[in-house]
Amino acid sequence: LDMAAVMGSPAGRRVVWRLLNECAVFGASFTVGDTVLTAFNEGRRSVGLSLMVEAQEQHKQEYLRMVTEAMEAIAAEEAKEKKTAD
Repeated sequence: LDMAAVMGSPAGRRVVWRLLNECAVFGASFTVGDTVLTAFNEGRRSVGLSLMVEAQEQHKQEYLRMVTEAMEAIAAEEAKEKKTAD
């Protein structure tokens, strides 16, 4: 129920998206030459993956909406930056 409430609001979806990024679920956790940092990164990523799996499996439509909203926000920010640079 708590996750449904979070995923059911735009603000909640933004928080989940930010957490997924902070947990580096979309990147690599390996750090060359530093096994301790790699282990730390992998632990953080594991938490993020658990959150992502729950969102994907139990709240499919909201997850897709979250991704769409995030991509739209990224595109808007890039357009804003491009306009400022011109």
